[in-house]
Amino acid sequence: MKESAESLTKLHFVNSLFADLTGHDLYLAQQVKEAIEKSVEDLPPSAQNEAFTKAALELLAEHSKNDAPHCFSHWNCFTDDRRFDPLWARLELINIFKKLAPCPRSTVLITGLRQAICPPGRRWTRALHREYQEAIALIQEIARNWSTSRAEITLLFF
Repeated sequence: MKESAESLTKLHFVNSLFADLTGHDLYLAQQVKEAIEKSVEDLPPSAQNEAFTKAALELLAEHSKNDAPHCFSHWNCFTDDRRFDPLWARLELINIFKKLAPCPRSTVLITGLRQAICPPGRRWTRALHREYQEAIALIQEIARNWSTSRAEITLLFF
């Protein structure tokens, strides 16, 4: 059975987000993905992706309550229809990494970066693609510079 690109993206997202729970087992990740999809299937298709992400984050937060050495943070880049601004991003990310500093293992979920770089209705150009790659590099640099040298940080872009 062929999976759609969106379904594979969701599977990869769930597999990465719940790696501690599933042990990177795609069969278990598929079951978690299907359970989350089942919980949002009554919503209109336009709202399902956002609801899927929110439900996955709630499930992870519930799972993480008992797992103190692993911390989690979510940063949505696309708020208030604002374009990606490196100075604003630096401030937001530094605050996130300061909060995660005591944790030996952390996961940071970054959503809305594509929409912040190329808002809906615009077409992707080489310049926008380059700006997107630079934004990812900036986020990775901030993660390296504002976390402890022994910290294990996973950055997930969704």
